[in-house]
Amino acid sequence: MTANMNLRNVNLYLRCKPRSRARIGSACNGRFGGASNHAWATIMLIACSVVAATGVMAQDPFAVTPNPAASAPATAASSDQLPPIELGLDKSRRLIVETTRKADPQSAQALATSIKTLLDIDQFVDANYYLARLSKLELDDAALFDLNAAIGSDFFFRIHSQPQIQPFGQQFARKIFAAGDRFANDPVRLDELIRKLNDTSHVARQHAFSQLKRVGPNAAAAMIRVFTDSSRGGEFAAIRNALRSMGDLAIDPLLASVNANDIQVRYESLLALARVRTPDAFDSVLRALYASDTPAAIREAVEKALISTYGELPDQATAIDRVFRRANDRLLGRDRTMNQVKFDLNSAQVIAWRWDFANRQLVSELVSPETFGRLLALDRAADLVHLYPERNEFRQFFLLAYFDAAKRLVGPDRHLTATDVQKDLGKLDAFEIDRTLLSALDKNLIPAAAGACDVLAEVGKPELLATNQRPTNGLTRAIQSGDRHTQFSAFRAIAKIDPQQGYPGSSQVLSAAVFFAGYGDRPSALIGHNRVATARNLSVALGSAGVSSRSVDSGREFFNEAISDSNIRYLFLSDSLSRPDYLELVQQVRADWRTKRVPIVILIERDNMARAERLAQTDARMLVLPLTLDEGSVVRQVERLKKLFDPWELTNEQGISQGDFAVQWLQKIFRDRQAYQFYNIGDHQRFIADLIFSPMQRIPSIELLGALGTPLAQRNLIGFASQEGLPLEHRQAAVQAFGLAIKSHGVLLTSEEIRQQYQRYKSSENQPGEVQRVLGSILDLIEHHADAAGSPGR
Repeated sequence: MTANMNLRNVNLYLRCKPRSRARIGSACNGRFGGASNHAWATIMLIACSVVAATGVMAQDPFAVTPNPAASAPATAASSDQLPPIELGLDKSRRLIVETTRKADPQSAQALATSIKTLLDIDQFVDANYYLARLSKLELDDAALFDLNAAIGSDFFFRIHSQPQIQPFGQQFARKIFAAGDRFANDPVRLDELIRKLNDTSHVARQHAFSQLKRVGPNAAAAMIRVFTDSSRGGEFAAIRNALRSMGDLAIDPLLASVNANDIQVRYESLLALARVRTPDAFDSVLRALYASDTPAAIREAVEKALISTYGELPDQATAIDRVFRRANDRLLGRDRTMNQVKFDLNSAQVIAWRWDFANRQLVSELVSPETFGRLLALDRAADLVHLYPERNEFRQFFLLAYFDAAKRLVGPDRHLTATDVQKDLGKLDAFEIDRTLLSALDKNLIPAAAGACDVLAEVGKPELLATNQRPTNGLTRAIQSGDRHTQFSAFRAIAKIDPQQGYPGSSQVLSAAVFFAGYGDRPSALIGHNRVATARNLSVALGSAGVSSRSVDSGREFFNEAISDSNIRYLFLSDSLSRPDYLELVQQVRADWRTKRVPIVILIERDNMARAERLAQTDARMLVLPLTLDEGSVVRQVERLKKLFDPWELTNEQGISQGDFAVQWLQKIFRDRQAYQFYNIGDHQRFIADLIFSPMQRIPSIELLGALGTPLAQRNLIGFASQEGLPLEHRQAAVQAFGLAIKSHGVLLTSEEIRQQYQRYKSSENQPGEVQRVLGSILDLIEHHADAAGSPGR
């Protein structure tokens, strides 16, 4: 799903943005909801249940194939003859096996029932025999659909995963779910059932409704699509009653269709929702109830339906306050009760619904549960800002929900563009986006903050950074957010804005650039333990989980390594550390912008577990576990850690890309020191010097040191050029950079360092000629400069 498809046309709201609610009707030509409702609807996704009542799957439920080694059947299931019954089988099981064989099941349902019974008593030989026979039956999609409904989806999930009955179990389970999905969602069949909802026969109507209910949300969407056909108006009442009777199975498509750009679809959906007694349904009709641009006939119909459902109309102020609170909880991820029956908030993806304006129909897509919650919040935020455009808190809430949902949809690898955002929202002032960014950071809405940074990269101006109206700006604060993607989005925005004078937080920006530039092929976990042997064994166990690591044995060294190495993705911290102890160390790590959100495992072997757990209760990215060196346990710890990255983990490709961008920016400000003199490069020269040993950034860092030209830079350049085992071309590049450094700054080496370089040359007699030439060229540069200056150096 692209941002353009779901976050489009919101600018129509701004085009008809009234100064008072009374103007909305005329601005939108008197249509219910007006163009603004069109705008909001394009970005609303409404989730549906993952599995329909029948168990029919929209997606392949078997993404992982079981281990073939564990899939060997107990005997050849395709044999035409059953082997003799086991001699040692107990009487009760023998009786069941004998009875089944005597019954000789033939039909699909009888065979499936027999297989189920045999699996319950672990008689896999007979189960394989009947499963092979079941697989050979020529069943069409309708028969497979009926079999699924009669036996139950749990049985087919079971035969897919039961090792002793493969390959027939897996093959038949896939077959039945695929066929069931085709049959249940066949448009012709669904339309026939929908037409029968208006049949004169009560039995026919009841049967049709029962079949539609088994299909679930897809059937509800098909019924809603009928509302677009005015020639079938005589069926609308029956369809509306059926949707209401379906309850939760229809709620999600109905919520999406409330935003339709078809007046009849919206009207019928509102009437159906007003008769469903759920909080989501209630909240969705308030806009129609209170908006000044709602046609009187529709408002009256909604009022009657609400009175019929709840006995009275809600108090407007109380209802609006309740909608705002629930939407805010969803935006902040605090609504843990929402749709718990439908999906697990820890699942990877859920099916969601939205209204496709271009094709005037409902469509379903997959989003994460977190994104689903934000989209529901955005739906209600759009209602609130439509009802009360003059209230700043609703406008701010809407922008937060918009940026959070939009960035979640496009993900960390794509940037929100000002063009797309302004198509949705109209022209936005950079200072309003900056205020939204600050609010997102205050509320820990990381995707919203990253999205706002994306747009500020295009619309921001230097005065946004240098303003004295606020103690800080959103972009420099975003660098301190702790989320690597948001930090980089903020840094990228400042680099694009390209300020030419000092501004608050400029030192933080330079620190971020150096930090990003240091990403390379180095360990991704840091272990802190005061015993080297224990740390080494833990490192080996982490290697089994695919995580490389290194260890330190003091608290101070642990902190310094954690905040200086941009490659570290996990922190394993033992209570054996001291100076400072592990509890104080955790607080220090969390206070630093570079490690604020890095997942931490506290390994307890000495201290009271409860002390550490009290600390972890306030930190969602912290685990407290007893120290273990068992590889299986460590692998499970790492898997748990991976789930703590919220909302996005940093991939190796992303880290490299961010590092490349940062190095290019550093090269730019190094080359033009006059324009960028407010960046105090000297404070970071040690870290920049360390980049020379990073394979990812070696050549650029050599150039940076040449431009820096300080004593430390010169010392590192000649040290690198003199080191054995490094690529010759890299050593030659270091000599060239050293030449540029002394040309600009003079020879800043000490006499002792120069004497040491002469000694290196003398010791290279037995080395290849090209190596000697590298070492000799360093001395040539020093001597040439000394001759020109009349001095041998310091």
